[in-house]
This record gives sequence, structure tokens and C-alpha cells, in this order.
Amino acid sequence: MSLSILANDHGGFALYRGDEQVGWVEGRAVALLGFETAEEAHDAARAAFDALRRWMARERRTDFVPGPRRALRVKRDGSQTRLTLGRAPVGRLLEPNDPVLNRADYGFELLLPPGLGPVTGISAAKIIDTALTRRDAAKSLEPVALVA
Repeated sequence: MSLSILANDHGGFALYRGDEQVGWVEGRAVALLGFETAEEAHDAARAAFDALRRWMARERRTDFVPGPRRALRVKRDGSQTRLTLGRAPVGRLLEPNDPVLNRADYGFELLLPPGLGPVTGISAAKIIDTALTRRDAAKSLEPVALVA
């Protein structure tokens, strides 16, 4: 089911799949929800961040630098779990006890680079959603035995 995007009253957007809200775009933040565990949300955040790196390189018409990339790490900061790249915060994991989430599942929120706002966030949300859909489809493929 495709992602639907609806404007909210304070300049952001809510992301829906069917009747269920699955995320939001607020300022530079793009969030997706609906993961069963913190590990699933972290894995999805890594895949999303990688997709955004490639997309930003295309948008800015710069060369994407392939090769080993720095790991997107989790760092506990008081009551929040931050996602960091080196020492730079790039987002956070959303946990069931998070007052913003008010749900029983996990999610993640990634920050777009400074100067980019919610309209660019819509495109980023679509890029993330597509990347996660492709990742899930690839995971669901069963290995096929080669017959000689």
C-alpha cells in the first residue's frame, strides 16, 4: 500500500498507509513508525539513512562516495536514544514510552541537513519508504537451490 501524505495545522505533514499514521515530516525531521523492536527500527534507520545519502548526492549533483561508510550508531542520552554518525546527531529512535509516539511500537526519526524543510522532507519520506519496501521484499525472497 502506498504512502499518503496529509498536511497538518502547524506546517508539517502526517504520513499514512491506509487509515494508520505511520510517520510524519516536521521541519527537518522525517519519522517512520511501526517496527516491533528497537533493533528493527535501528536496522530500518540505517537503510533509510543510506538511501537518503544516495538521494542527497543526486539532488546536490555531487559524486556519491562509495566504499566503507561510517556506521549509524545508537547512543543513549537520558531518556532518548540518539542516532549518531561519528559524534554528529542525525536522528533518534522512537520507543513505546516516548510521549511523542504514544504508541506501542518503535520508530525512527532522521534529520535532514540544515536548510532543508518539510517540503523536501516529503520527497525524503518517499525515498525512505521505497528503500524500506525494497529491503523488505529482498528479505522475503527465499533462497533458490540451483539444480545442476
